[in-house]
Amino acid sequence: MIRSKIFLGGIIVFGILLTTVIAFLLSQRTSSKNIAANQELVQISSKIRQYYQNRPDYRGLNTAEVVKNNLYVGKVNNNVILNSRGKSVLIGGDAAGSMVMPGIRSFVISYLDLTRKECIELSSRFWQETEKLGVLSMSIINETYNQEFNWGEDGLPLSKSQAEKYCKNKNTLVWSFE
Repeated sequence: MIRSKIFLGGIIVFGILLTTVIAFLLSQRTSSKNIAANQELVQISSKIRQYYQNRPDYRGLNTAEVVKNNLYVGKVNNNVILNSRGKSVLIGGDAAGSMVMPGIRSFVISYLDLTRKECIELSSRFWQETEKLGVLSMSIINETYNQEFNWGEDGLPLSKSQAEKYCKNKNTLVWSFE
C-alpha cells in the first residue's frame, strides 16, 4: 500500500516536471519565431531601401510591387506576404498597404493580427545601431490604441512594460522607415 502511494506520487512529480520542461521548450520555440520575424522585418526594409536607393522617393511601393520584385522575406501565398509567425505583412505608404505616392521618402511595414504576446515581443525588440538608422517610428494599433512611438524619451526602443500597456488581444504593428 505504501509502495503504491510512493509510486503514484513519483508519477505525479514526474508528470509535473515533464509538463514544465515541455512548456519551457514551447516558449523558447515561440521566441525563436519572433526573433525570425524581427530579422525578416529588417531584411525586407533593407531590400526595399537598396532597390529604391537610386530613385528620388518610394513612388509606387506597395505589397504587390514588393512581391513582383522579390523584395520580401518569408512566404507568399496568393500575393500575401507571410512572416515566420504566419502573419500577413503589408508594405506601402500606410498601415493598410496603400501605394506610396510620388514625393514620399518613407514607407511602412505592417504585421497584422498579432496576439498580445507576439505584440509585446515584437514591439519591445532590441535594435542594433545599424537597424536604428532607417526606422522613423513604430505604432501599435488595436481596438483600444493607435499609439505611435518615436525615438527618444518614452519612445523607441519600447520597453517590455510599455508594450504590455499598449498590446491587447489583436494587434497590428506598423514600422515606418526612411
